[in-house]
Amino acid sequence: MLRTFRAGAAGTAAAVLAALLSAVPAGADPVDQPPPGDPPTEDQAQAEAESSGERVAVEEATTETTEVFAEPDGTFTMETSPVPQRVRTGQGWESVDTDLAEVGDGTVQPKAAPAELAFSGGGTDVPMARVGIGSKDVSLDWPGELPEPGIEGNQATYADVLPDVDLVLTAGVDGFTQVLVVHTAEAAQNERLEQLELALGTRGVDMGRDDHGNLNAQDAGGGTVFTAPAPTMWDSSSGAGQEQLSPRSQAVFPQAGARVEKVDTELAGDTLRLRPDAAMLADEDTRFPVYIDPSVSVARQAWGYVNRQYPGANYFNSSDDDTGVGYEPQYGNTKRAFWRFHVANRTKRSRTEIHSATLRMEVTHAFGCTDATFELWRVSFLSRAKTTWNTQPGKYGKQDTVNVDKGRPGCGGSGVEFDATTAYRSAADADNNSVTLGLFGNETRSGNNHDWRRFANDPKLVISYNNQPEQPQTDRMSDAQGGMCATDRDQPRIINETETRLRGYVRDYDSKHTGQKTMLRFAWWLNGEGSRQGEVDTAYADVAEYPDGSYRTATITGLPEGELIGYRALARDGQDWSQRSDWCWLTVDTSNPESGPEVTSTDYPAGDQQAGAVGATGAFTFTNNGVTDAVAYHYSLNDDSCSTELTPDEPGGTVTAEVTPRRDGPNLVHARTTDAAGNSSECRLVYTFTVAPASESVAHFPFSEGSGTTAADTRTERSATADGAVEWARGRIGAGSGSGYRTQSTAVSMDGSGPRMITQDPVVDTSGAFSVSAWVKLEDDSRNRTAVSQDGDVHSGFHLGYQATYDLDRWVFKLPSADAYGASGWTRAVSDEAPKLGAWTHLLGTFDPEHNRAILYVDGVAQQITEPIDNPWKAQGPLVVGGGRFEENTSAPWQGAVDEVRVWDRVVIGDQPEESDVAPEPWHLANEPGLLQARWRLNETEGTAVADSSDHGVDGTLDADPATAWNNALNTVTGAPGVTFNGAGEHIRADSAVRTDRSFTAAAWVRLDEATGNGTMVSQAGAQQSGFLLGHQSGFDDKWVLETTAADAAGTDAGPWSRAKSDNPAQFGRWTHIAATFDYTRKRLTLYVDGVAQQTTGEWTTPWHAGNGTVIGRAWRLGEDDLFSGQVSDVHLYQGVLDEDAISEIYFGVLPQQLT
Repeated sequence: MLRTFRAGAAGTAAAVLAALLSAVPAGADPVDQPPPGDPPTEDQAQAEAESSGERVAVEEATTETTEVFAEPDGTFTMETSPVPQRVRTGQGWESVDTDLAEVGDGTVQPKAAPAELAFSGGGTDVPMARVGIGSKDVSLDWPGELPEPGIEGNQATYADVLPDVDLVLTAGVDGFTQVLVVHTAEAAQNERLEQLELALGTRGVDMGRDDHGNLNAQDAGGGTVFTAPAPTMWDSSSGAGQEQLSPRSQAVFPQAGARVEKVDTELAGDTLRLRPDAAMLADEDTRFPVYIDPSVSVARQAWGYVNRQYPGANYFNSSDDDTGVGYEPQYGNTKRAFWRFHVANRTKRSRTEIHSATLRMEVTHAFGCTDATFELWRVSFLSRAKTTWNTQPGKYGKQDTVNVDKGRPGCGGSGVEFDATTAYRSAADADNNSVTLGLFGNETRSGNNHDWRRFANDPKLVISYNNQPEQPQTDRMSDAQGGMCATDRDQPRIINETETRLRGYVRDYDSKHTGQKTMLRFAWWLNGEGSRQGEVDTAYADVAEYPDGSYRTATITGLPEGELIGYRALARDGQDWSQRSDWCWLTVDTSNPESGPEVTSTDYPAGDQQAGAVGATGAFTFTNNGVTDAVAYHYSLNDDSCSTELTPDEPGGTVTAEVTPRRDGPNLVHARTTDAAGNSSECRLVYTFTVAPASESVAHFPFSEGSGTTAADTRTERSATADGAVEWARGRIGAGSGSGYRTQSTAVSMDGSGPRMITQDPVVDTSGAFSVSAWVKLEDDSRNRTAVSQDGDVHSGFHLGYQATYDLDRWVFKLPSADAYGASGWTRAVSDEAPKLGAWTHLLGTFDPEHNRAILYVDGVAQQITEPIDNPWKAQGPLVVGGGRFEENTSAPWQGAVDEVRVWDRVVIGDQPEESDVAPEPWHLANEPGLLQARWRLNETEGTAVADSSDHGVDGTLDADPATAWNNALNTVTGAPGVTFNGAGEHIRADSAVRTDRSFTAAAWVRLDEATGNGTMVSQAGAQQSGFLLGHQSGFDDKWVLETTAADAAGTDAGPWSRAKSDNPAQFGRWTHIAATFDYTRKRLTLYVDGVAQQTTGEWTTPWHAGNGTVIGRAWRLGEDDLFSGQVSDVHLYQGVLDEDAISEIYFGVLPQQLT
């Protein structure tokens, strides 16, 4: 509740509590859309810097306090400050400009500042000063009419508010200073200066005072929102030989040698009482003018100082532009200064190498030109509780010592640098969210100590970093003779030559969107110890785009025979080395070993030339290689188990086997021979071939026509034609075009009476490897339903759809045993669960001839695997969408919609790739691209209607006062507007936008007004619980959280709960982009903060659909509300899983490109 009172006694200048309020700064126009054009990403900036030879700003990383630059040498430089340096306006980023200007509403405001800071323009219509953070504000009002102020830069002067006493308000970056300027001793005797009373108005915070006179305003959870150090007063004295500051500067801080005394404070209800030091005002030695403050700032900054002279005074986030450090001999002040810097997630990646961290500071004033020594220390976390002399941060470790002979004319400039590399590296390695640095000077209490200096409050910490290549993995390392790396030193690989070619695989994150050259170095040791015996480097070459990588080979010579040799690999990108790989072990034995079989293949010829494709089955022929009584050949692919047995028709005979490669790049066949006596040769490498990446589908019907009777195959000139009255419905997948994004696509729809879409000819050979997939929406389960099939003469060669008979009630991929009447022994791969009617579901069926088995995937999850199929046969009829064929009749008519039909002439491989961050192909088919279901820009200016800017029409309704909800939030990163909630139940409600029992993505820009407590920005409601909630929770160290429940049940019966949590606590008063994904295929919850995936993921094994509405600003947990206090902008909901690149796009308000 806003409380404004007028006191009867004379007042003092208002304490404007500077805030990071997202409102349009003075002089800037409001904007409804993000700035045009896509700002350069980290990788794009790196490419531009490399080509231009000049540093390029990574605009996606720019914030009020931080800039990142890509350097021509491939590294990055981040410059960060604890104090805002720039502000987002309608024209983009502008440097902070605290100069005041009239804005036409009776106030004067800074031209470009991160705070909504308003001073009175004179009169009584508006408070003397007001500041707010969303639903929280504080105002102080003058008890009478104020004169029109004189404006000079960032100062507003109200002349003669008392006889010969002026009121001066000074706007700072994130706060203000206020002083009464008492010009003469006569004016100082005014009895109204004995006790100054200010009327205090607050909303959403409570003002408090500690025993030392420090003021702070706290939210309901006890978090400090605004803070003010204990007020002081100072005169115009100066030390001998010290330069005299201008009256304008002295209205901000005392000059060297000034007399400084404390001002007593008292909070009495809605009144703030200040009692200046009467003795100082009456002292004949006091030099006028005298300046009486307080100064106030928002608690979101991260700097402060302490003063031994006033050990209980708190100077956290002081509005002073600078502070002294060391001992000041005139009046005995001893000060230390502290700054807390953000440790950016981009510098905490597992392979990020911090080259240097340099603290750059400006010396604003010096007591003398002495060669003064200052020490920089890493100290404990800086907070309001840690900025008094008695409670100051503790020292962790000294970083640097620098002689500072600057700060006065003739002293050699003003800039000084300290090395803070160790501190920043340690903080990043420990996954800390911040690092605090403390500056300590000469504190010897002596009149001859002239080493005191003043330093600006906004130093920059400059970090140079690079993303090093990944550690080479042993499962991708091999030698030309012995095969795959042997990691067990007791079972080394045996090669028969002293020279061999080593192969390794390198990946580099920086190759994600720009060229990156890498190399590998192989080095070897005897017994893996002692001195390195040799090393060899591969050539530098471009590496494949991350997350893929590239193989590198180099030949190593002079290996000793009969010794245990350990070798390792490490990668380099021109700047940094990766970590070394684990050990690989081998020995050399040049004696002739017993022969294994000889292997040949025309589908996959031996050597480095790529052939075939991942999942494309090839024929491999095994011959006896001189063992004429061979009765069996045993082989394995890419391991040395030799676990698959082949039996020739007669001893010594030839056997041809179907083999399906499951990874690209080099593939290794190991084999051994068993003779008639049961003797076996060694299982060893006998054949090496190179596989091309997975090929595109041979047919793709997106059904994007939306009308008519034909559907085009995007892979060929083939088309499917309607047989019967097919209809068109909204599709599952939208079509992307250029930089645009279209969510309104279509699908073919059947009513269950038998209409179909048919091609003229067959699409795939069903007797060999093949796969088929479709997005399907089933509307009726009263009988068998086939979504996709391919006709034979009597039966379909396969059916992908739904099986009602045999009491299955399951999705099915089934294959008849023969194309004949009465064929028995059909093979069926069925789903683990029954279908959900009316819900889009992805089905994928594959047939692998190597094992003669079929697999069904539902939404990317492998279901049952069939028993071996004895006689796969070739269906030579057309591809059919919407039905099947049974004993020469059409059968199993589909009822519902079908979209995105794809057919491959290979196996779609569902194995998890060796790289843990790479998903298998069925996952991509089921989860990408993400489909926008709703987007609320929250750019309304009035009323309660909230528009969904997607084409789904999920409009919402505001449950709040439009006068306070709209026009008060501006995202300072994107320039987009938003909505403000007061934490008392205000919210926006719309229909449910996504199915929460399938993969989905939620994202929003948020800024917290509450420093503590729980709060939810976005949720989707069930009957009893929220299906998911995206917010922050005090029970988990006030971290950002994506939370789900096991069931939609009342109370604790809904548990257990699943959560993905941020690495660090939520930051109060800072615009933050929060995104979250639920991966149904992996049952995984993942949280992204400012585009970076967090380490703590959750597992949601029992997902359920929350169909009771989407809610912005509120959620339900255990029968209680999670209410949000703060601001929300640009909320997105997608069906499917967006990757890190797509989340980076929506970070800027740009809809992600679709991958089709």
